Amino acid sequence: MRYLIVFAFICLIRNIFSQAVDIDAEYFNQGINYSMGLKVNNFMTANSSKMSNFNSAIDAFKTVVNKYPDSKYADASQKEIAFLYFEFRDYSNAVIEFNKVCLNYPESIFADDACFQIGYIYYIQMNYESAKNKFLETIQTYENKSIAGQKDRVPFAYIRLAEMYEKLGLKDKAVETYNLLIQKYPEHNQAKIAKIRIKQVRGKINRPKRQ
Repeated sequence: MRYLIVFAFICLIRNIFSQAVDIDAEYFNQGINYSMGLKVNNFMTANSSKMSNFNSAIDAFKTVVNKYPDSKYADASQKEIAFLYFEFRDYSNAVIEFNKVCLNYPESIFADDACFQIGYIYYIQMNYESAKNKFLETIQTYENKSIAGQKDRVPFAYIRLAEMYEKLGLKDKAVETYNLLIQKYPEHNQAKIAKIRIKQVRGKINRPKRQ
């Protein structure tokens, strides 16, 4: 009899856990459905229906993050929240939410992209010094990661970093960074872009000044 009670208790726990997993997946899928509707109908065409879908998507993803922090969908939900704010050009909240991906899910496959996106937002805002620092952080933090997919953004961070050096007037540093990208990722498409950029930058460096 005792064993039957124990067995029934174990089955009950498993059933509760299974339902919890199904619920977090359900909320995640709800968020995806709402956000896909926004993409199909153009994020930036504002109306009450779109704002309702936006808020519903945010709420669904936040439910996964807050109520099911150990869910396999938690990091993806946090990433989706950040991108929703980004797509709506709410850059302040986007930076906050991307930072949560980096800080709360450091081993996530989305962490490198989240760090990169913060740098890109600073770039859009013409805050080149902050953008430079974030692209550099992306490289330093994720380049040597062994987790598959966690360093996909690194070559892109190199080329953006070099562009920031250009914006800041550090042409030699830009060339050095482009060359580093070519050396480390010779087959990457960003390396091809870097080769073109080096010629352009060197042309500017060697251009004679007007008298």
